[in-house]
Amino acid sequence: MTKKGSSKNDFTDTAHDVWLAGLGALAAAGDEGEKLFRTLVARGRKVEGKVVKPVDKAGSTVRKTVKQVRTRAGKSLGSLQSAIDDSVSATLHTLGVPTRKEIAALSRRVERLTRAVDGKRNGRPARKKAAKKKASSRKRTAKKT
Repeated sequence: MTKKGSSKNDFTDTAHDVWLAGLGALAAAGDEGEKLFRTLVARGRKVEGKVVKPVDKAGSTVRKTVKQVRTRAGKSLGSLQSAIDDSVSATLHTLGVPTRKEIAALSRRVERLTRAVDGKRNGRPARKKAAKKKASSRKRTAKKT
């Protein structure tokens, strides 16, 4: 490898030999690396055809299954919500709590009664009767003139 002589020359020669070995390894890796790269690409193409189709098929199956599960879950949730609503409504009815419809009907009735009471307090009859009386008083006034 190195020539015999001074230790300084031995060290320099050894370092130079290591440098040359590294360059040789790099050149060999470059030559062989390119061949290895092309070989790996060719193998990858062969494997891709075998792997991609089954993976795509599996992905499609999974997406289809997820869609079905979501649909079923939505229907089940709707049924559960309806059952809970019915149960709560029945319980409230048993306790004597009125429904929204009943409260709305009572509100309308209270409004009508309030208008009727307010009309009597002010000396006015309810709207229908008041309208009839106004019409008849106009007729009387017209006849007097």
